[in-house]
Amino acid sequence: MIIVKRNVLNRVRSNRIFFFAALAVSLAVAFTAAPVAAQTQRQAPTLSGVLDTTVQSVAGKDSFIIQWEEYANLRLQTKIKDFAVFNAAFNLIAASGAAASVAGENYYASMELERLSLRLNSECVDADMGLMRLAFGYGQVFAPSDFLNHRNPLYPNARPRGVLGLAFSFYPVEDAKLQVFASAPKDPLSTDGGGWNAGLAVDRHWSKASLQALYVFETPHDAAPGAASGAPFGVHRVGLSVKADVVVGLVGDALYAYNHDDHQNGESGGFPDGLSASGGCDYSFFDGKLYLLGEYLFSGASSATAFSQENLFGYSDRHNIYALIRYAFTDYTNASAACMVGFGDKDPSVTPILTVTHELFQGFSLTLTVQAPIREEMYVFSVLGRLKF
Repeated sequence: MIIVKRNVLNRVRSNRIFFFAALAVSLAVAFTAAPVAAQTQRQAPTLSGVLDTTVQSVAGKDSFIIQWEEYANLRLQTKIKDFAVFNAAFNLIAASGAAASVAGENYYASMELERLSLRLNSECVDADMGLMRLAFGYGQVFAPSDFLNHRNPLYPNARPRGVLGLAFSFYPVEDAKLQVFASAPKDPLSTDGGGWNAGLAVDRHWSKASLQALYVFETPHDAAPGAASGAPFGVHRVGLSVKADVVVGLVGDALYAYNHDDHQNGESGGFPDGLSASGGCDYSFFDGKLYLLGEYLFSGASSATAFSQENLFGYSDRHNIYALIRYAFTDYTNASAACMVGFGDKDPSVTPILTVTHELFQGFSLTLTVQAPIREEMYVFSVLGRLKF
């Protein structure tokens, strides 16, 4: 990975200033707090994680596919009192059936580094650096402001990927945070070195409400081979996310992306194509036994949540509605019925989802899920056994 960074810096001089400035600030924070760290004791590393065993079958009009997958996420953490925290996470995957047939084997196995980061704490600023999760916005179902790692309710078990990044968090007043951050491009092997994201986020919390304002600038980069155009002027993103607890829970989240190059050429990139906005509410009845949730998403054609080869969890429909009702029969068993509806320039898509979850013992749960995407005329059955430790 160090070699990749060097190649990027050699190709784009504009990124050198940013890289060395960020490195200098990080070292300054580390050396300033070093005397404090010398007077502390390192705590023993802790290991936690989750193990998923999933059996899934997909029945279509002319096909039937079955797959077995073992997935483990292992998390390691080491603390030096209140000064520093080291985090690492690994994904271990083994699968057979349909997924393995792609590789031409009876099964395939892989290991992936998911997180590798360091946090330095001081009285006035916290610094995070490494392969980590940079999350934004308050959306429960759709999260337009979370532009680096979008969520999709049709893939509830998908873990957000980490990015190589750097973030400094300041706390000017109580219940307020100012965060300055930067992240490497989504494709770290990109030879042009562009696509870096740099920006700031401001969070403010009250007793019944929270607000976040976000601005991100994506540095210019050349077009990928075969692409229509690149972004020689960069991409600007402005976001706003709010949530409130007033009888019912309310949430609103919006992110607008402006691509100067596409706008000048008359291509997609202007309003409303660059807009992604969601809003919804949730409420609980009978001491939390019955839970209702509903949320709507508008996804512009060139917005951060639009489906593309780089964003496979995006949405191909312009308008998307998600509704869920869940009932807890006991402290260990609950059932839910949800439906995802998408419509826009093509025929509507409707995906009912039925889920039953039962906790067999503390730390281990069994989940049965059935999805029936009507537009694709297929049924997805999955049984998930999850062990947390």
